[in-house]
Amino acid sequence: MKNLSLYIIAFFLMMPALATFAGEPGVRFGPRPPIDITSVPPEAYEEDRFRIRLSQPAAGLSGELPGPGQFGPGIFNIQAVDQLAAAVEVTEITPTFSSPALTAKHSARHQAWGLHLWYDVHIEPGQDIISVIQMFQNLEEVDVAEPVYHKQLVSGEVFDWDEDAFLIRNDDDDEGWFPNDPQFDSQWHYHNTGQTGGTPGADIRMPQAWDIEKGDSTILVAIIDDGIQFDHPDLEANMWDGIGFNFVNNSPNVVPGNHGTHVAGTVAAVSNNDVGVAGVAGGSGAGDGVRLMSAQVFQGNNSGGFENAMIWAADNDAAISQNSWG
Repeated sequence: MKNLSLYIIAFFLMMPALATFAGEPGVRFGPRPPIDITSVPPEAYEEDRFRIRLSQPAAGLSGELPGPGQFGPGIFNIQAVDQLAAAVEVTEITPTFSSPALTAKHSARHQAWGLHLWYDVHIEPGQDIISVIQMFQNLEEVDVAEPVYHKQLVSGEVFDWDEDAFLIRNDDDDEGWFPNDPQFDSQWHYHNTGQTGGTPGADIRMPQAWDIEKGDSTILVAIIDDGIQFDHPDLEANMWDGIGFNFVNNSPNVVPGNHGTHVAGTVAAVSNNDVGVAGVAGGSGAGDGVRLMSAQVFQGNNSGGFENAMIWAADNDAAISQNSWG
């Protein structure tokens, strides 16, 4: 493996989990992956900000929790937390899940999942932030304390290619459904005949999969990346009606980016339309591809809003998210 960062390159099922809210059974939290924060290099996280989740009992004792724009030691009205915040000279406390994109419509659902318990805690740069995080983690009133990790887009080859680790299709027939997109032959990862000098059969058997399912216009996929070129001739017909939201500058104005457009095309470029490439779930050319939602978290050299993008996507009925960043 060429990069030891934690890569999030997966379709992530969100909506089934977030579909339940207060008073309903089924709110279940999976285990958090263990990370030894003392072994994480300093360049991997913010030096002046970390994140905590208060325990539910502590939150119940504190009265009304701080909202957007409120900050300063003593703000939680939880003695142990406030004393430590004063000791490490906290400069600001802001709710983690806070964005103009998140509306009160889903507040009961958000609270059922404990999103109101998460806060970003700001301190003066120069402190040993890992030690500060550990002090907060040692408080019984705090369930989680962790760094705010830097994110970057995944581009180029991430993993070493080990042919023996992959199932090679050993048939050389043309079974399956083949779209008429002019650049389909260049998509060797769909159907590899050795056309780019690679190994015939080293592919995902896309034509055979398309025989089973080509897409579903009732499925909404959030592309959490830089912005999608929503008027692209090979994407426009499969865009969600709401287009998306720009979490970098907190506005509905999505700014197209190369990476976001590329991965959106992999998910759902319109297939069989005599234009460009085919998407994995791009449909048959009859308006039956999955719909693409642009949740922009990268723009040029800037980024942000990752935590809010996933919640907003689920609130707006996304069933799947695509995250090619680490």
